[in-house]
Amino acid sequence: SASMSTLSALVMTSSSTFTLDFLKAIWFKKMSRTAQVGTIKALCIVFVILSVVIALNPNNLITTLMSLSWGALAGSFLGPFLYGLLWKGTTRMSVWASMVVGVGINVLNLIVTFTSPPQAGALAIVLSLVVVPVVSVLTPKLDPAKVEEIFSCYNEQVEVVVQHKYHLAPDDEQLLEK
Repeated sequence: SASMSTLSALVMTSSSTFTLDFLKAIWFKKMSRTAQVGTIKALCIVFVILSVVIALNPNNLITTLMSLSWGALAGSFLGPFLYGLLWKGTTRMSVWASMVVGVGINVLNLIVTFTSPPQAGALAIVLSLVVVPVVSVLTPKLDPAKVEEIFSCYNEQVEVVVQHKYHLAPDDEQLLEK
């Protein structure tokens, strides 16, 4: 279900973007609304067929691309995200260091292959969790007043009113009383 909804969104976005921003904007400036819709529908079919062909071809293209993208993203942002939410000692420099490490490991692995892309992505993720606290300890801290202001949202008290409205049969009311 998640894969299908993602594929659907990507196919519709790709076909409309390709039609409106590329074909109409560059080659067919006077393309009618009907021609635009027809082209978008045709490209949806082409992109779905292309997706099926890629999925049926037993190669590592998709795994490699996903490993690169998610390895670089998670390797850049997981450490700063987790530590930034939970630890007041996270520094700005540690966030930048995590981004350099996350992207750097994956790009370096493309240039000088030292492991498979999934393993490089996993390494970037683990190192992100190590780099942030190490660099945070070694670099200048943020202004304590600013840190307290940022974390003040954790001190807010929110009152939630819960109302239960049950429609019980007479027999059920007797059970609840027991």
